[in-house]
Order: sequence, then structure tokens, then C-alpha cells
Amino acid sequence: MAGSAPRHQSAARHSLARRVALIFVAAVVITALALALSAYFISKAAQDQEALDKALTQSRFNLFLADSMLPEAPDETDYERLVDAFQIRGEFATLIEVEDAPPYVSGFNVTRELITAELASKVAEGRIGYQTIQVSDRQTLVVGGPVRSGEVTAYFFYPQDARLAGLATLRNILLIAGAILTVLGAIAGYLLAKRLLRPVRQASKAAVQMSQGDLDIRLPAGSDEFGVLAASFNRMAENLQAKMLDLEAGQARERRFVADVTHELRTPVSALVGEASLLRSKLESDPSVCAPEVARLVGMVNTDIGRLRQLVDDLLEISRLDAQAADTVLEPVQLRPFLAQLVQVR
Repeated sequence: MAGSAPRHQSAARHSLARRVALIFVAAVVITALALALSAYFISKAAQDQEALDKALTQSRFNLFLADSMLPEAPDETDYERLVDAFQIRGEFATLIEVEDAPPYVSGFNVTRELITAELASKVAEGRIGYQTIQVSDRQTLVVGGPVRSGEVTAYFFYPQDARLAGLATLRNILLIAGAILTVLGAIAGYLLAKRLLRPVRQASKAAVQMSQGDLDIRLPAGSDEFGVLAASFNRMAENLQAKMLDLEAGQARERRFVADVTHELRTPVSALVGEASLLRSKLESDPSVCAPEVARLVGMVNTDIGRLRQLVDDLLEISRLDAQAADTVLEPVQLRPFLAQLVQVR
């Protein structure tokens, strides 16, 4: 049982240290996750807006260029030349839609079916519209607008591969940074828990030493909450030590009193024993000296004086043992005969 208490206290301290470290790590992880998500979504929103602004600016320029390149009565060759001019730039794909004619496109993956009804309706109203779609599993921003007051409509497809790759790189960087922060947070949490729980370990160690009889142990008292606990512990130890000193002093006084009384009683009791023995010897040698009743009383007095002497001898032996003036020898005995002998003596 004595060995289980320190193990229990050690397990409790380790459990508390783990809880403090886990709380610190959880706080670091939550904070890092919140910062990473905030940074990612803010960066994504900024890049989305930048890509949209760039696509709209480029598309307005393309619409202006298309309007200036097409003659008053454009034919199929003019539309193909316009599409080829846009294709030379290589940054986007183009779809030119003319009434009562198939669309003119640059790029094998661009078809009229990619244009949604919502985007086509907005362009038909004479406005510039945009929408994000999937083209061959690639995220693509489509911007459409009218040319020649709605006689011709043009759609420009801007792949978002570079922007998505940048966001993926940012996401990986944030994940790596989060993992590093988690490891650093775990190390910092362990060190912090170890530092914060140092007074607890000192108090636990001091309590164990006090339970083993070391009443001189004291804790260093500071100005924080643990300092208040240490001051209270020190006052308790001082009070307990004072009580123990008073108790030891009282026990010493009692031992001295018993020893003094025993020594004082030993001489008169020895004299009584001698006188009683002498009186009994006379009665045994000449029974006619006194009446039988007196002889019986003398025998009873003799017995009581013998018991009194045995009691004084026992007290003297106890006082010698308390004062450690006698050597004690331990030896095994049979309990039943020993108790029977003790009862017979008493």
C-alpha cells in the first residue's frame, strides 16, 4: 500500500501534465487551423477576384478588337481570321456565335453546349456575363459579350490551371506549416506543463516526505496561486511540527513522572514486602500468636503486597523500555501457551 501511493500520485501528475499539454496543443491546432483557413480563403477570394478582373478586362479588349476587325458585312473567312487572331495569343479559347450559322471555335474542347442558358440569356440582353464551368475536368472561366450590337456574340474561355496550382501550393504550404506548428505546440505544451506543474510535483514530494515523518520539509513560497498553496502548506507543517514537539514533550514528562513514582514506590514497597514476609514467617512458625481470622488477613495482605510489588516492577521495566535504557530481545513464541501463562500470572 505504501508503494502504491507514490505510483498513484505519479500517474495523477502525468495525467495532469498530459491534459495541460493536450489542451495547449489543441489551442495551437485550433488557432493554426483558423489562421490557415482564413489565409487560404482570403487568398482564394483575392485570386478569384484578380482572375475575374483580368478576364473581364481581356474580354472587353477582345470584344473591342473583334468589333474593329470585322467588316460591315463579314463572311465566313472574316470570322475564321478573327478566331485565328485570338488563338495566336494562346491564353484562352474562343467561340464566335453567328445567327443562322455554326459557331467558330478555337480549341477541340470548346463547344456550344458548354454555354449555359443563364450566360447566353445575359449576353443576349447586350451585357457582358461570366460563369465558371468544367471543361474536360478543368475549371474554366467563361466570359461572353455582344459584338456589333448583338449581331455576333463572342465567348472567351480562360483555364484556371495556374490559379488552382497556386492555391494548391498555398494549401500544401499551410498544411506543412500547420504540422510544424502542431509539433512545436506539442513541445511547447510539454515544456509549459512541466514548468507549471513543478510546484505540484514539489508539493507532492513534500507531502510524501511529511507522511514518512519528515516535518522539517518546506516549500518555496512565491507570489502566485501556487505560492499561496506553498505558504499554507508551510504553516500546516509548522503547526504539525509544533504539535508533535508538544506531544513528545508531554510523553517525556509522563515517562519521567512514571519513572519517578516507580522509584519512589519501590523502596517502601520493598520494605512492606520484607515486613509482610517476616510477619508471615512468624505466623507459620507459631500459629498461636494470633487468631485464625488475623492470620487469614495477614495472608491476604501478603498476597496484595506481592501484587503491588509486581506492579511496581512492571512500571519500572516499562519506564526503562521507554527511556531505551534496556535492551529488548525479540524471539518467537507460541501464542496459546504465552496467553495462558499471562492469564495465570494475572
